[in-house]
Amino acid sequence: MLLLNTETLEGVFDNVRIVSLEDIRPSSSGSAGVSAGPTGSNPTIIVSAEIMGKTAQNTIAFKNGSLTFCDEEDNPHWKINASRIWLLPGNEFAFFNALLYVGNIPVFYLPFFYYPKDELVFNPVVGFEARRGFFTQTTTYIIGRKPIETDSEGDAMFSFLKQSEYKEQRLEGLMLRNLDEDLKVVPKDYLKLVTDYYSNLGWLAGVDGKFAPSTAVQQIDFSFFAGFSRTIFRTIENSSIYTIYGTQTGRVFQDESNFLGTQIPFRYKANVNARITRPFTLTLAMPLYSDVYFESDFLKNRSETMDWLNYLISSEATKFDSETEQTEVPSFTWNLDASYNVPVTPLNTYLSAFSLKYTASLLFSNKENILDPEIQAVSPLRKFYYPAQSTPARAVVSFSGTVFQYPVAARTRGTPRVDTATQTALHDLAAPESIKTDAQGQSTEQSDATAEQGDATSDTPMLDQTALPSMQPAVTSESRPGGFTYRLGYAVSTDVTNQLSFVPPPIPEDFDWSKVLSSMITVRSPMSLTSSTAWRDSFIGMTNTLSFSPVYQSHPILRESETGANTTEGYSQSYIHSIQNSDYAAQKLDTSLANAVTLKPFVYNKIFSDSNISWNTNVNVIRTEYIGTFDKPQWEYHKPQWDDTSITAHTLNVTFAAREGKFSQSLTLTSNLPPRIDYYGYSATFGFPYVTVTLQNGVGQTSKDDETWKFDPLRETL
Repeated sequence: MLLLNTETLEGVFDNVRIVSLEDIRPSSSGSAGVSAGPTGSNPTIIVSAEIMGKTAQNTIAFKNGSLTFCDEEDNPHWKINASRIWLLPGNEFAFFNALLYVGNIPVFYLPFFYYPKDELVFNPVVGFEARRGFFTQTTTYIIGRKPIETDSEGDAMFSFLKQSEYKEQRLEGLMLRNLDEDLKVVPKDYLKLVTDYYSNLGWLAGVDGKFAPSTAVQQIDFSFFAGFSRTIFRTIENSSIYTIYGTQTGRVFQDESNFLGTQIPFRYKANVNARITRPFTLTLAMPLYSDVYFESDFLKNRSETMDWLNYLISSEATKFDSETEQTEVPSFTWNLDASYNVPVTPLNTYLSAFSLKYTASLLFSNKENILDPEIQAVSPLRKFYYPAQSTPARAVVSFSGTVFQYPVAARTRGTPRVDTATQTALHDLAAPESIKTDAQGQSTEQSDATAEQGDATSDTPMLDQTALPSMQPAVTSESRPGGFTYRLGYAVSTDVTNQLSFVPPPIPEDFDWSKVLSSMITVRSPMSLTSSTAWRDSFIGMTNTLSFSPVYQSHPILRESETGANTTEGYSQSYIHSIQNSDYAAQKLDTSLANAVTLKPFVYNKIFSDSNISWNTNVNVIRTEYIGTFDKPQWEYHKPQWDDTSITAHTLNVTFAAREGKFSQSLTLTSNLPPRIDYYGYSATFGFPYVTVTLQNGVGQTSKDDETWKFDPLRETL
């Protein structure tokens, strides 16, 4: 120690070695000292120098010092040796005449470097890429805060340069000063302005916002970006040297795009997302791109935080070879989903659920554009989007309920019951009506006398309550076995879908909504009637479900090709006929019946209650088969037969199951019954807290015509 002011703790020290930056700064109580050891979760900072000076303003300077944030004190993975090192208030620092070492190898020289911990309002980022050129990217947050960047594996060495937690901020001119207090509530909503410049590519300007206004309107996201760009050429094929001048004429080509048939002097990207949950559910997603390369040209690898050290230590060759690969966004879709559950009276068993759903979408695909031959292969507008397929409406109406059930008001299992003898005894102990009348007549006189006696008399009972016998009825907690139950329920759903596809235009301006390539209408209306019977709490149960699944499909519009062959502008006659045949084949009037009979012999045993024996069948009562042609459609309706076409499932299952607390296990043996081909299998399930393991295997006949047997592969699910 050379000098020390004990009042202000400023001084000059020689041959210092300091561990942890927090130890050389004033604590909350105002004291400070020079001590060793890391502090809490903050990164370890090790500084050694010939001379250290500390001012009363908490600025620390080192002469001929070495700094590292690596925990390895003797052999750090990296370090910075500098003639001068300054540690400034607010976690800022600077170097003069510094040399960066990785291990013992010097890798980069820094004549001077200053790193501010505070932020500029517009968060500038500078850099260079071979194709886009030198660039400056700025992001200004009008509402909200810039997100904290996470460290990748390659950035771990310089993670100390990045902000690790949100702090309260104060605006001072163009600077956002980070205060010492932690930010209590990190805002999730934001609104930011974006302005970028690229020496080769051009300009980008945009706005981006994200809000969650309320529990009903849970999400509103929007953005719009306009890119004023130039076409970029390679000077030599397959080289990393680019220019904005055409290789044939030397012209500079400004990129233009198309919006709804109108030529505009910039490229664009827009997006709107919204979600509403009350009183109905609505989700909207509407992205929009001018071309397939906008995302990779302007928004890919874009940053809001400047990584100065990584930029400075990157070699010039690395910067020159760096290039953002042009990747395509091949398509995008607009989606609108809306649903509403109509409130129904809970006591009305005839209608227990009623829902409405509406969906619409528009798919945009891309195709080759026709441009000037000089820029045909390199222009970002060499491909453009057009509406390829639309679903103007898909409407679904669903409702379900109960036609009949017995008993009408089901009694809850486990309800305490009062035995008959107790009820009779309580009735006999009731006071006669004459006594009740006399007591009521004397109530007024007794009330006056009681008021004169005071609180002491009223608070003292004549006989302790514990001396009296309990008058509560005897209650048993045992549950009576349930009797016979029956329910007849129904479910109906109607699904109507309309789809359109459009003729792709040769250029964006020629798109015509009236040029419909094809249209399709599909109507599905599945309905089911389910009968459920149980006796003695499902000791024996039976379920029967009759399902009717009509399907209608048609193509009202099929555009015929002018050339007679299949093209993007129309279909050939033979292809139209095949589509019509497919429509007829899709039309169904199928009816099926599913049956299940279950026996639970140990239903009243707490451990083995899930063990059961079940018999299951699935029968095609009416099976539709199309046997006609496009000009003479004809269907045949098959009645059930004793074959595997009519009987699609016929099994016998035996399940041994046990459950104790959070642990369970079950073994199910399955066997096919005629007329299904022979098959025997098993499924074993073992349940533990937080994990369930299932093993499945089986052996069966290969096919109806091949009587050889084969094993199924062992399937394991965790």
